[in-house]
Amino acid sequence: MKTVDYPVHIRSKTWPPAAWRAFAVWLIIIFGESVNGTFRELWLKPEIGGRIARFVSFFVALLLIYTITFLSIRWIRVTGTRHLLAIGIEWVVLTFVFEATVARLALDMSWDNVRNEYDPTVGGLMPLGLLIVALAPVIAEKLRALGTRREL
Repeated sequence: MKTVDYPVHIRSKTWPPAAWRAFAVWLIIIFGESVNGTFRELWLKPEIGGRIARFVSFFVALLLIYTITFLSIRWIRVTGTRHLLAIGIEWVVLTFVFEATVARLALDMSWDNVRNEYDPTVGGLMPLGLLIVALAPVIAEKLRALGTRREL
């Protein structure tokens, strides 16, 4: 029987807590995104129109995602591009499932409307948003490292 030599981060005692920390940070991100979406629909959209409101909300979301990730990346305690990307991909899957569930069950959107959110040809920004979410841990860690080097 062949034994598998798992990478140190998986064998160590820090990996399960790190996975839970990453999940906790995602919960904060998705809460912020939910507040952002609510603000867009209830106040921004009636004032400036749907298309402009979506773009404004998208940039607010970008700011939220990167600020929360930047402030929490050390707390997650994961390093290395591969592991940071794994967290980003975890966040993408969680976000996709959350968005589809809320759209279908809470907002009663049709599958066609949900699909349109992912179609850039009709103004859907979700593919770009999910790419941003996937890369957020890597970029936040790189910015942290850059800031640490400058402090020295």
